[in-house]
Amino acid sequence: MSGKKKPMPQDALVPDELTPDMTLMLMKPAADLYKACAAYLMKVRTLMETRDKDSWREKWPDSEMSECVEVVYDTADMAQRMLKTAQAINTMLTTPLNSHHAVLLDELRNSLEPDDVDMDTGELQ
Repeated sequence: MSGKKKPMPQDALVPDELTPDMTLMLMKPAADLYKACAAYLMKVRTLMETRDKDSWREKWPDSEMSECVEVVYDTADMAQRMLKTAQAINTMLTTPLNSHHAVLLDELRNSLEPDDVDMDTGELQ
Protein backbone atom coordinates (compact mmCIF):
# COMPACT_ATOMS: atom_id res chain seq x y z
CA MET A 1 0.00 0.00 0.00
CA SER A 2 1.67 3.19 -1.19
CA GLY A 3 -0.70 5.90 0.01
CA LYS A 4 0.04 9.15 1.71
CA LYS A 5 0.22 9.09 5.44
CA LYS A 6 -2.92 10.48 6.94
CA PRO A 7 -2.03 13.47 9.18
CA MET A 8 -2.52 12.76 12.83
CA PRO A 9 -3.23 15.39 15.47
CA GLN A 10 0.11 14.71 17.16
CA ASP A 11 1.96 15.48 13.89
CA ALA A 12 1.21 19.20 14.26
CA LEU A 13 3.80 21.40 15.92
CA VAL A 14 3.02 22.47 19.43
CA PRO A 15 4.40 25.84 20.57
CA ASP A 16 7.21 24.22 22.56
CA GLU A 17 8.50 22.56 19.38
CA LEU A 18 9.40 25.88 17.73
CA THR A 19 13.16 25.83 17.28
CA PRO A 20 15.67 28.70 17.01
CA ASP A 21 16.20 27.78 13.35
CA MET A 22 12.53 28.47 12.65
CA THR A 23 12.95 32.11 13.71
CA LEU A 24 15.46 32.71 10.90
CA MET A 25 12.67 33.77 8.53
CA LEU A 26 11.94 36.69 10.87
CA MET A 27 15.48 38.07 10.80
CA LYS A 28 15.28 39.94 7.46
CA PRO A 29 12.00 41.73 8.26
CA ALA A 30 13.42 42.64 11.68
CA ALA A 31 16.58 44.01 10.06
CA ASP A 32 14.43 45.98 7.60
CA LEU A 33 12.48 47.44 10.54
CA TYR A 34 15.74 48.52 12.19
CA LYS A 35 17.01 50.11 8.96
CA ALA A 36 13.72 51.96 8.41
CA CYS A 37 13.76 53.37 11.94
CA ALA A 38 17.38 54.47 11.58
CA ALA A 39 16.70 56.09 8.19
CA TYR A 40 13.69 57.98 9.52
CA LEU A 41 15.61 59.15 12.58
CA MET A 42 18.46 60.45 10.42
CA LYS A 43 16.02 62.35 8.17
CA VAL A 44 13.91 63.85 10.97
CA ARG A 45 16.99 65.05 12.85
CA THR A 46 17.98 67.17 9.85
CA LEU A 47 14.79 69.18 10.48
CA MET A 48 15.46 69.69 14.19
CA GLU A 49 16.93 73.01 15.32
CA THR A 50 17.92 71.64 18.75
CA ARG A 51 18.33 68.20 20.29
CA ASP A 52 14.89 68.13 21.96
CA LYS A 53 11.74 70.19 22.65
CA ASP A 54 13.00 71.52 25.97
CA SER A 55 16.15 72.88 24.32
CA TRP A 56 14.00 74.46 21.61
CA ARG A 57 11.89 76.22 24.25
CA GLU A 58 15.04 77.44 26.03
CA LYS A 59 16.46 78.78 22.77
CA TRP A 60 13.23 80.62 21.86
CA PRO A 61 11.46 81.33 25.18
CA ASP A 62 9.13 83.95 23.71
CA SER A 63 7.96 81.81 20.79
CA GLU A 64 5.14 79.32 20.72
CA MET A 65 6.09 75.94 19.22
CA SER A 66 3.98 75.26 16.14
CA GLU A 67 2.24 71.95 15.61
CA CYS A 68 4.57 71.06 12.76
CA VAL A 69 7.68 71.68 14.85
CA GLU A 70 6.19 69.67 17.70
CA VAL A 71 5.43 66.78 15.33
CA VAL A 72 9.06 66.72 14.19
CA TYR A 73 10.35 66.48 17.77
CA ASP A 74 7.68 64.00 18.90
CA THR A 75 8.23 61.67 15.96
CA ALA A 76 11.99 61.84 16.51
CA ASP A 77 11.43 60.65 20.09
CA MET A 78 9.15 57.88 18.86
CA ALA A 79 11.64 56.83 16.19
CA GLN A 80 14.38 56.65 18.82
CA ARG A 81 12.24 54.35 20.97
CA MET A 82 11.32 52.27 17.91
CA LEU A 83 15.00 51.99 16.99
CA LYS A 84 15.77 50.61 20.46
CA THR A 85 12.85 48.20 20.13
CA ALA A 86 13.99 47.05 16.67
CA GLN A 87 17.49 46.51 18.05
CA ALA A 88 16.04 44.41 20.87
CA ILE A 89 14.03 42.37 18.35
CA ASN A 90 17.16 41.72 16.29
CA THR A 91 19.07 40.67 19.40
CA MET A 92 16.27 38.38 20.52
CA LEU A 93 16.08 36.69 17.13
CA THR A 94 19.85 36.28 16.94
CA THR A 95 20.10 34.78 20.42
CA PRO A 96 16.64 33.38 21.18
CA LEU A 97 17.85 31.40 24.16
CA ASN A 98 18.73 34.68 25.92
CA SER A 99 15.68 36.61 24.75
CA HIS A 100 13.79 36.10 28.00
CA HIS A 101 16.50 38.09 29.78
CA ALA A 102 16.14 40.93 27.26
CA VAL A 103 12.39 41.08 27.84
CA LEU A 104 12.84 41.12 31.61
CA LEU A 105 15.44 43.90 31.40
CA ASP A 106 13.16 45.96 29.17
CA GLU A 107 10.26 45.52 31.58
CA LEU A 108 12.50 46.51 34.48
CA ARG A 109 13.67 49.66 32.65
CA ASN A 110 10.08 50.59 31.82
CA SER A 111 9.02 50.13 35.43
CA LEU A 112 11.77 52.49 36.60
CA GLU A 113 10.97 55.32 34.19
CA PRO A 114 9.81 58.40 36.11
CA ASP A 115 7.25 59.43 33.47
CA ASP A 116 4.67 57.15 35.06
CA VAL A 117 5.22 58.43 38.61
CA ASP A 118 4.05 61.69 40.16
CA MET A 119 7.30 63.01 41.63
CA ASP A 120 5.44 64.90 44.40
CA THR A 121 3.33 62.03 45.71
CA GLY A 122 5.13 58.97 44.36
CA GLU A 123 1.86 57.63 42.95
CA LEU A 124 1.57 55.93 39.59
CA GLN A 125 -0.29 58.01 37.04
